[in-house]
Amino acid sequence: MPESNQSIESRIQSAILELENVESPNISAWARARNLPYQRLLARYKGRCSFSERTPNGRKLDESQESALCRYIDFLDSIYLPPKRPAITAAANAILASSHVDNSTKPPTIGSHWLQRFLRRHPEYNCRRQRAMDIDRKKCLNKQIAREWFDSYKETIAKYSITADDIWNFDETGFNIGVGRDQWIITHEPKRQITGGFNTNREYATAIEAVSATGSTIAPVVILSAKLLLLRWFEIVGDERIAVTETGYLNNVLALQWIQLFNKLTKDSVKGTHRMLLYNQFGSHLTYEFVKYCEDHNIILFFLPPHSSHLLQPLDIGVFSAYKHWHSEWVYDATVAGYKKITKDDFLSAIAQIRQKTFKPSTIKLGFRLTGLWPTNPAIVYNTLEDLERDFGYDTLSPPSSVATSDSSDCSTPKTAQRVKKLEERIEEKINRIQQPSRRLIQKLSKATTDLAHLVVELKQDIERGDYVREQRHTHENRSRRASKLTGIVHSSQVERMKRILKSGDNLKALMKLRPYYRREVLPELKRVYKAKGYFIKK
Repeated sequence: MPESNQSIESRIQSAILELENVESPNISAWARARNLPYQRLLARYKGRCSFSERTPNGRKLDESQESALCRYIDFLDSIYLPPKRPAITAAANAILASSHVDNSTKPPTIGSHWLQRFLRRHPEYNCRRQRAMDIDRKKCLNKQIAREWFDSYKETIAKYSITADDIWNFDETGFNIGVGRDQWIITHEPKRQITGGFNTNREYATAIEAVSATGSTIAPVVILSAKLLLLRWFEIVGDERIAVTETGYLNNVLALQWIQLFNKLTKDSVKGTHRMLLYNQFGSHLTYEFVKYCEDHNIILFFLPPHSSHLLQPLDIGVFSAYKHWHSEWVYDATVAGYKKITKDDFLSAIAQIRQKTFKPSTIKLGFRLTGLWPTNPAIVYNTLEDLERDFGYDTLSPPSSVATSDSSDCSTPKTAQRVKKLEERIEEKINRIQQPSRRLIQKLSKATTDLAHLVVELKQDIERGDYVREQRHTHENRSRRASKLTGIVHSSQVERMKRILKSGDNLKALMKLRPYYRREVLPELKRVYKAKGYFIKK
């Protein structure tokens, strides 16, 4: 039976160890004496590796690139978010694209069998099936997990000397543009269900927000569900950035652009060397480019434990509830003012007003304080978890019985013009019958007249407000419907710069159109006038 290559290579390596102690050895004699292939022994003696140890010629990622990919996998695994196969494939292609320098050709990509070979080269990674678990069991956060997370949080702050100015919380929240919430109203009806009829717009929009532990904010990014950016949107918004996707949700490309925008807007206010970015890992877009950019710019991604945002995320506790409340209030006011359908233009025109009422420094600091993140106080979360773990029940209190105390129709004050008219007829009847009107009825008539006068004033103000709102909306609707060629996260300054470029091009086109007229009509007349004065114009 022929000897295997592994056995031959083992004997060659043993011979190489012996040859290291020999000065000017005779390789041919050593090969004959030990029955080894001469050429292979000579190649190994000169330092050439065997085929099994040599890097394959067609291997796409070199050692440093694979090392970077391994660090990315280790990072995701350390935050309990192990990557799936497509994520590793996308990260490998991103690494190849980042190192590709020839712009005339497309960057290389890995093949269909590359991942299998990669896992064989790295046996420390195991491909396992992730077992599905009921969300109610998965989202349970116990005291031990919270204690370990807070210990890691405090160690990171101490290690990098991070101050409150450099601790940020980033998350996204969604809006149905024209859908509000239930409203509290005052009415005479004690039991009957009261509903308000509103024409709603369920188009989805996402707002990406970031707040710091000192109460600071940065300009938001509003993602609308559309295919193109309309130029008129940038005439409505202020400092907000706008992006579009078909669904209205954040995607991997916009997530990378957002972290670049975050670095641009906060790098001048950094107090230390690193910034900490707290983020709820559920639904995150942790691509290789996203993580690498954070690593290169000293941004520490610090993730909350799974399904713990209701306890540990300042935006969820202190801010987003107020955000949704003020949006709902705006939807209600706009509908009452006469909006038949709330559009994206209306939403963009109101987002600055809604944010002004929401993102107050006191509200943001309250969110960090209630989560125990700043000032650092884990006992707040521990006590909450103890209360949740303890068996308790709620006493359902029956609402107090309401006693309908209403006067008779004869004693109640009239509220409408028809009832005032009826009251006048009754007074006339009493005057005709008694010759002297009742003092009580005259007082009621006077009170009703006064109430109606106040009602007229209020209605007049409401009508004026509605007219103003409709006029503003009419102005929005009459704006240009031209689409922008810009993509990604766009600011109004970029649109203004693009408009100036387009305007200069339009002016040049207009001048080129006037050129034939100038040569045909204007130039001959100039020549005639100057010739009469004794001047000549050369061509």
